Amino acid sequence: MEREVWLCPFCKTELEYWETMVVETLVDHVCDPNGPGSAQSMVKCSNPECYSNQEEVQMRWDTYGDSYTFGTKYEVREDKAIGKNVGPFGSVARKSGVEIYRNGVKKETWFKINPCWLTFNLGIFGEYQYQADYDGNVLKKSIKWKRVKKEKDGAIILYPTIFHDICQKLKWFYSDRRYFFKDPKGSFSQDELLKHYEAKLPEWDTRFYRKFCKWWVNTFYIKTFRKLQFAMGKHSIAVQWAVDDLKGKKSN
Repeated sequence: MEREVWLCPFCKTELEYWETMVVETLVDHVCDPNGPGSAQSMVKCSNPECYSNQEEVQMRWDTYGDSYTFGTKYEVREDKAIGKNVGPFGSVARKSGVEIYRNGVKKETWFKINPCWLTFNLGIFGEYQYQADYDGNVLKKSIKWKRVKKEKDGAIILYPTIFHDICQKLKWFYSDRRYFFKDPKGSFSQDELLKHYEAKLPEWDTRFYRKFCKWWVNTFYIKTFRKLQFAMGKHSIAVQWAVDDLKGKKSN
């Protein structure tokens, strides 16, 4: 949980009240980008010799721990902060600095022993993911491997495998299916589940994972479609286009 007293990310001295002023916090920007902002009780480091209190920096923090500079220089040397994290110890900002921005921790690693990189310009890299406390201490670390492809212009883009596409598509289906069983009379849950029971794919859509997922859903989950058909009305126009494609198939 958050500290009652925050500590400066540069010198670990207690922060103190500075003044109340209207600023646009990250929450304000997300919820109401064109709004007037909100009144925040700003705090500063109580150590006058701290880097954050230098004339060219003048760093202050809002009630979330997000930083603002009022000095003569816009740029702040974040490398001077402990753990390269300018969020105060005990704040949400310091926690998110590790979990979201991965400040002060390793961000990614490359699987370099990969002959496919030389032949097909395909490589694999791992992105580290962290869980941290409000002091920025790492509690849990994991790694998510991704496949990327190097384009002719040198740009590196994500290059998912067919297996990844199939898993993602079926994940959406099972999520919509669970939502439908929780709210079988809801029009939104019905419409979202119905999308998976399309009778025919467009002529231009020849992607293997789309064909496989369509076959999987229409072969093994016909009973789910029958329940959907009953919930929407047996003769509903919305489900008639999918009926012919499902006739005679078995389900679990």
